[in-house]
Amino acid sequence: MSWSAFAHLLPETLSLTSAWSGPWGPALAAAYVEAVRGVGRTHPNPAVGCVLVDTSCGVAGGEIVASGHHKRAGEGHAEVNALDALVSDRGV
Repeated sequence: MSWSAFAHLLPETLSLTSAWSGPWGPALAAAYVEAVRGVGRTHPNPAVGCVLVDTSCGVAGGEIVASGHHKRAGEGHAEVNALDALVSDRGV
């Protein structure tokens, strides 16, 4: 699914082009898509997405190695879920 499908959820003053330009653009877009997956299920907490980026080759060549989102109120937050995904994917 394209992140542009969620453009209507952004504040009117924020453009997709300006928000996700530069070397962090793909990671920010991926984090946003993750956050949208939790919309409506995280109250009173905000919907949050997290991506972990391997920047060993530099920011511009960074690779998203794991992602997660806050699924429901009372459950692990986005950062915890992204770290859990990293650990399970790498068999650590």
